[in-house]
Amino acid sequence: MGEPCLRALKYFESLSKFPQTVMLVFTAFVGYFTPRGSFSLMGLLVLLLSEFLAIAGTTAINMYYDRDIDALMDRTKNRPIPSGFLSADKALAIGYGALIFGLMISFLDGTLLPVTILLGYVFDVWVYTVALKRKSSLNIVFGGVAGAMPILGGWVARTGSVGAGGLILSLLILLWIPLHTWVISLVHRDDYIRAGVPMVPIKVGLKRLYIYLFFALAAFFFATFELAMLGITTWLTPALSGSMIIALMAMIYKAFFLNNKRMLMSAQVFADVFLTISLISVLIRRWAVKFLPEFLTGSELTTRSYR
Repeated sequence: MGEPCLRALKYFESLSKFPQTVMLVFTAFVGYFTPRGSFSLMGLLVLLLSEFLAIAGTTAINMYYDRDIDALMDRTKNRPIPSGFLSADKALAIGYGALIFGLMISFLDGTLLPVTILLGYVFDVWVYTVALKRKSSLNIVFGGVAGAMPILGGWVARTGSVGAGGLILSLLILLWIPLHTWVISLVHRDDYIRAGVPMVPIKVGLKRLYIYLFFALAAFFFATFELAMLGITTWLTPALSGSMIIALMAMIYKAFFLNNKRMLMSAQVFADVFLTISLISVLIRRWAVKFLPEFLTGSELTTRSYR
């Protein structure tokens, strides 16, 4: 009994892209603790478990549909299906099993959480992977909608509604995901060309891509500014985000126009650090009012409702 269970766990871990899944679950955690609302330990556990299972399951389903192009790319050829570790049918069964189990658990929450999970699945699998990934260079823009659903799920699990704050938090993730993916596609440019996956960096060139990234990061900054204006987070969030955006754009400039591949790989890592620090700064709203100066916390805005 023990050995089959361990083997099943190994299969599940190999299909879930565990670090990516944990990162998305962390955004759900941020979404839950950002707004005001009554805290429920059971509600938090339901949120985290349902999101983890649903995200991991959706990722496994994507691997099923991507198995042919994964086999062509050096970056992905060792994934469970192309490497022969798992059969495609078994991977698909595990994926849908986890997704359905996670969705069933989410109904215990009694909010719109199951809707956000379903939207994440539909946008990730059917809109991004099946419909657009091999046909449109804007594929990941729509795939970003799926990545934005966990943080929105956390918000609705806490407040019972979507609200302006939940939408702005989702926008942060939606704007970051194309940045993250486009940088990866530049690092592994030959892989994407060999697999025939159209990506913006390959189609439009570096100069236009740099402009796209500038506007995406500018929108990210203004979204954090609006969160601070609404009293959802502190002014520390736009301050940190703005300074990191300047640093990131400088790194990307050196990578693009000075042909510095090492800097490009550093920018890939820094983009992840940038999002993580930005989200952590969103979480510090509660204690920051006590310890930070008023002009940073925006404490005069705390009476405004953002549910």
